[in-house]
Amino acid sequence: MSPFQGNIIINKGVIESLEFKDGYVKIISDNSTLLFPDAWAYPGFTDSHGHISALGSKLLGINLADSKSPEHCAEIAYKQGQQTGEWITARGWNEELWISKEQPDTSILDKYFPDIPVCFTRIDGHAIWVNSCALKIAGISSFSENPEGGLILRTKSGAPTGLLIDNAIELIKKHVPK
Repeated sequence: MSPFQGNIIINKGVIESLEFKDGYVKIISDNSTLLFPDAWAYPGFTDSHGHISALGSKLLGINLADSKSPEHCAEIAYKQGQQTGEWITARGWNEELWISKEQPDTSILDKYFPDIPVCFTRIDGHAIWVNSCALKIAGISSFSENPEGGLILRTKSGAPTGLLIDNAIELIKKHVPK
């Protein structure tokens, strides 16, 4: 079926009929009417969202999806050596698929990239793994507070491990060139 504009009439949760009209989508159901001017309805999608830009960066950049460990991630990036501006970026690591299932930290990235900031994005986009150089550029230290909705993972002594979760990602990403 093609993209649709017009009225979508829903009765008891089931699409009853479509009335083709140009310029809008109007959803008329038992309890409400929703109008979306200049919109189109596309049938057949079952996912509530998509990560199109993430797919593009995965296809064009360093892909860590097949990595077996944190060390393997660093080796992949080191061999490919692509940089975004002054940064090395990569995407696709997933510690749940690694042999040891260990959480990565700055030490491995610091060994391979002591003077270049590094930012590796987890496969789901909800975490990043960075080196000490990136933490320094972003001003993240033992004294940094977690942003609302985010988490800076820390060692027992309070030092950042290099893992940032959800909204804490922006503390680093705002420094990474587009």
